[in-house]
Amino acid sequence: MAGAVAEQVTGVCYEDAILELVLHPLGMTRTTFARDREATGNAAVGHELIDDTYATLPPAEIPRAVHPSAGIVSTIDDMLTFVEAHATIDPGRLDPEELASMRRPLATGGSLGPVIVD
Repeated sequence: MAGAVAEQVTGVCYEDAILELVLHPLGMTRTTFARDREATGNAAVGHELIDDTYATLPPAEIPRAVHPSAGIVSTIDDMLTFVEAHATIDPGRLDPEELASMRRPLATGGSLGPVIVD
């Protein structure tokens, strides 16, 4: 639902909105969505043992509807850039009000199976 709301508010598809409003302003140039997986270069992939030989598994197909919750493909450097933007008082690249809204809890946490999230 959040992805659909983002599309309605911005007037562009969810992926483009996130790229334009969050990832590009932060300089996260190696972060993309599963739809653009070929753009990620040498991303880690799974392997399977077949007859004592490891075979590379093709990347899992991730439906576009999943992108708002699990569709981003990133690098360690880009993830650290994102963390730094949240940890820094003056990130300089994101609008301060938008950054504050990203830090403000909108609801109490819930559970993910045995894990309680707050």
